[in-house]
Amino acid sequence: MNGLCFYKLLKTAGLAITFSFFIITCDSQKISDADSLVENRLFIAHRGVNMRSTIAGENSIESVRLAKRAGFQCIETDARLTADSVLVVMHDNTLNRTCLTIDGSELTDKVFVAEVTMADLKSNYILKAT
Repeated sequence: MNGLCFYKLLKTAGLAITFSFFIITCDSQKISDADSLVENRLFIAHRGVNMRSTIAGENSIESVRLAKRAGFQCIETDARLTADSVLVVMHDNTLNRTCLTIDGSELTDKVFVAEVTMADLKSNYILKAT
């Protein structure tokens, strides 16, 4: 089954694709070996760096840039499919927590990522810092 058919199958089944990338390092040495643990650490920025402020919205390009500048080695993100099968980086299955209408108003009705097209996202919504 090719990738396009796989995505269409998942979309038809009503499932959202969520990718979460976690890297876990394991070592058979005792935990008391603190120096070894420090050497083998990996810092992961969860949805980029936004620090719950107006600096950058989660999963935004700016939050990824901030993570890189802050020295994180990788980021964890989530992805979902839009109604027209475009993969977008978005944690929630709705836009309500992370987006505003194009005029800056809060969303009043639930807006599901899987029910809007990429063109709708670009023309009708803006990402807010969360």
